[in-house]
Amino acid sequence: MTEQRTAPKNKVVIVGVLDTVRQRVRDEERRGEARVVYTTIAEGRTPLRGAVDRFNMQLVSPLGEPFALPLELAPGVTGSELLHQATAGQVLVVEGELRQRTSMDSRYARNAQDPGRQVQELKLRLTNVRTPLPDEPVSSAVWLEGTVIEPPRLVRHSEDRSVQLALTVIEIAQDGSAAVYPGSRFGFKRQVRVQVGVLVTFEHAALLFKPGNQVQIEGQMDCMIFTQGGEVVNQTVARLDAEFAQREQQGFKSDQQRDETVRAFRRRRQQLLEAARPFVMVGYIEALTDEAGQSLAEPISLDEALERRREFAADLRRRRAEREARRAEREARATQELKAADQGEVGEGSPLASRIVDILAPPAPAAPIPPRRRSRETAVTTVPAMDGAEPNGSPDV
Repeated sequence: MTEQRTAPKNKVVIVGVLDTVRQRVRDEERRGEARVVYTTIAEGRTPLRGAVDRFNMQLVSPLGEPFALPLELAPGVTGSELLHQATAGQVLVVEGELRQRTSMDSRYARNAQDPGRQVQELKLRLTNVRTPLPDEPVSSAVWLEGTVIEPPRLVRHSEDRSVQLALTVIEIAQDGSAAVYPGSRFGFKRQVRVQVGVLVTFEHAALLFKPGNQVQIEGQMDCMIFTQGGEVVNQTVARLDAEFAQREQQGFKSDQQRDETVRAFRRRRQQLLEAARPFVMVGYIEALTDEAGQSLAEPISLDEALERRREFAADLRRRRAEREARRAEREARATQELKAADQGEVGEGSPLASRIVDILAPPAPAAPIPPRRRSRETAVTTVPAMDGAEPNGSPDV
């Protein structure tokens, strides 16, 4: 029996070269006009209005191809002062945890009420920034321990078409709290997901083919171009093509204007159809064992894994179609109610009638509020606004 080695359940170490990022700033000398500058750190905000520092690091993939890895630094990370003092081209080491984060891409929105297309990206939550040790080259190392949760899908690496990968997702159970106050017993567990890829010819790759297998893996960060597909993507590209056809019918003042417009549309089309996504390239796989020493992972053939993938994909399409049908039904019902309201045919018990009654009903009289007596004069201090926020902390409108 192979001795089980103790390794982190979710840890990544990246030794990379600090790169520059693009940022739009207001030029006060040009009456506040926006201009693009290149800097090592760009201040940003999360969807929850949290302040983060965004930066890029240049890495080398396992195949030897350089790529840029976008990262975010939250407040309170150990060694963050090293990043703020560093210059472009300097080698730094960042450590943290990986997780799959879900967001909405508004470029694919079909109307004003549609938030867009749901996308999942591999993100790194930084926990430490430091300088490299003498024996640390520009590279990366990833340790993961978890459960395979879906059958693999086969893809060709965008940078080397001879490399065929099996992509799957590992689910990891880990501590959920990012920081705990000293003396507090607060704590909980949560499940995080990480996308990994393994060469189909790699030894023990079959351990990642079966959902439910519990494995321990080691790998490196990699990145490649993924093709975006599906009905939402096709509809968005069709709208863009129609927009270009309409623009072409209007004519151009010169050949230069036409060439610039064509290049811009081609760039937008490519951005809709392709996306660079990081993932973990697996280079070591080991099956976990229970207390009795029994293996918790069973290899299966690639043909069986692909058959399970087809069933898995069919189930995803079915559930997606059901969601789309429910959404279309809600939109049709809302449209029908609005038409009925315009024609004065709103039923007494309809939901729209209830909402209209609530809107037209006079507000209840408010209880009088007695004036508060001031005990002393209070000095009013104007707090300077943070970048991107009003003085009260409210988001930009």
